[in-house]
Amino acid sequence: CSLLLYQPAPISKSKSVERATATCATDMVMILKSRDFWLVNGYFSIFIALCHAFDAVEGILLEHYGYNASLTAWTAVSCSVGSIISTLLEASFITSAKGYRLALLLAAFFLASSLLLCFLCLSFRLPSSVFVLAVGIMGLCTPGWGCSTELGAEVSHPAREATVSSVMEAFSNLAGVFAIIVVQALIDSGNGAGVLAMLAGTAVIGGLFVLCLSGRLPRSEAEEAEEAEAEAAEQLELVGAVGQDGKPMPTPRDEAAKAARSEPQAEAEAVVARCWIKGGRSTPVMTVVLLLLFCLLCRVLLLLPASQLPEDLGYIEVPQSFSLQILATAAPKAQKKPGASGSSGASASTPLLKPGKTTTASGLPAALTAAVVEQVRNVVISCNEKRLARFQRLMARSGLTFDVAPCIKGSSHNIRSAVRDNLIGAGSIWMATGLSSRGKDRSQIMSDAISNLRLLQNISVGNATVVNIFSDREVVWQTYKERRFELLTHLPDNLDMVKMNVKQPAGRKVKIPRAGIWMQGNVFRMHSTLSPIVNVGMSNYIVTKQSAAKIVKWSRGFDSAGKWETLDQFLLSKFYKESRKRGHFVAFTVTTSLLSVRCDERALPHTRKEAELCRLDDT
Repeated sequence: CSLLLYQPAPISKSKSVERATATCATDMVMILKSRDFWLVNGYFSIFIALCHAFDAVEGILLEHYGYNASLTAWTAVSCSVGSIISTLLEASFITSAKGYRLALLLAAFFLASSLLLCFLCLSFRLPSSVFVLAVGIMGLCTPGWGCSTELGAEVSHPAREATVSSVMEAFSNLAGVFAIIVVQALIDSGNGAGVLAMLAGTAVIGGLFVLCLSGRLPRSEAEEAEEAEAEAAEQLELVGAVGQDGKPMPTPRDEAAKAARSEPQAEAEAVVARCWIKGGRSTPVMTVVLLLLFCLLCRVLLLLPASQLPEDLGYIEVPQSFSLQILATAAPKAQKKPGASGSSGASASTPLLKPGKTTTASGLPAALTAAVVEQVRNVVISCNEKRLARFQRLMARSGLTFDVAPCIKGSSHNIRSAVRDNLIGAGSIWMATGLSSRGKDRSQIMSDAISNLRLLQNISVGNATVVNIFSDREVVWQTYKERRFELLTHLPDNLDMVKMNVKQPAGRKVKIPRAGIWMQGNVFRMHSTLSPIVNVGMSNYIVTKQSAAKIVKWSRGFDSAGKWETLDQFLLSKFYKESRKRGHFVAFTVTTSLLSVRCDERALPHTRKEAELCRLDDT
């Protein structure tokens, strides 16, 4: 492609003298003394840092906000198209160095607009095509790279362009590493898409650097002076005004221009000479020390990104010797038969699980046997007799028994009662009617919340240490009992929650040696950088007595009127925030429909087996 598009450089009409040679130290002094260079270098460093930072966290942010990470392939195509268009426009409209400043301002504008649009797309869950378009706009800022290096060489003249470009590249790459560290730390602190808004503001600051330039272009001015000198020489040659050596005689104006051009270089050489004389033999030693310090800085910067990554990213190795170590106390001798008369209409004020003995001081007993795991309590929140009958049939097929918890309606009376019992926030009193901002029935939202919280409140004071909670819309596969046992016996002993069936499972994949094949790549650990719009689902989850108490405590701030309108998303935001503190909340999730299936009338099952599983009894 380069051979096909190659064109020879145009022949210059200028007859200027060759540039005087200068050392790298002289060039560095001239560069560092230029105010305009520092402004251009600051812009270029911000530009490169923002591009590197966005590229580093794009896939993470997409996945955490419920988008498919493979969307980055389309954003790459979109950005490529935008860069090609911007390059064609750059070649057509930038005909002189005077156009570089406007090009950099437009590049900063496109970069800030792109990042802001990405922020809005993630914050308001806009279609994925909007995010692709936003990254395509980012491609229009491509001229910011080339025009920055050219403008840097312009304002640093007579320093050599290669030296100027090297210095700018060094500063920009270090800024890129620093930006990735800062952005990752901000994501770890829970900012999420807000990081993109911060990057957009930084792009605006970079544009302000360009506005502060003096407007002088020393290299262009020198070239114009050389052209004028060449034209004057041609005129003098025509009239015969030549010296004894046959060369045109310079005019006083030409001599003054030449002296002005050589003045910065002479001053820089004088500075270098003074430093060398004062330093004497210690100068080489100082040079070696500075090089060693620079290498040490690079080593630290290379190590920092790894140390700043959240502990929950990547794979986690769970040793085979780990066990759940959650021991349920002796189950009640007489369990209520599932589906028995009056089971679904139990009073909301009657504790489902009676208070009993507490666990050890650490909250976790030290042993686990197969018999203990089989004593995990199963409780279903039932609102419909047909769905309860289906649930009973499939649980019996899996060899499991269960208790039935009441389904509490989201009426004003029940909401006020929950507020009085300090289960939910006082703002929930006004949420008994109407629709939420996303078109969901407020009454149903509050019904689901209160039903789960009443049950969790009973668990927190009951005698069972681990409970599996179901919705009657959930149906289990025949292998559910065996797989649940295998899963629980391979998770760490400080477990708080396992969500057994969620929408868009996300988190750090758990690598469990010597576990069943079905678990490999299908178990995820939740961590602090996730968004509450992933891992959604409370139709099948396992909680411990300790985590039930935590959830009841956190739910006091829920009112369905805030940022997260469902209890599930509200609690997820709390889970992720707490998971930043090592060991404060440890939760896992499992791939959708692997252990059980949610039968929602509003969504068709994905497979024929799921449709058969969700079939209601005709009776």
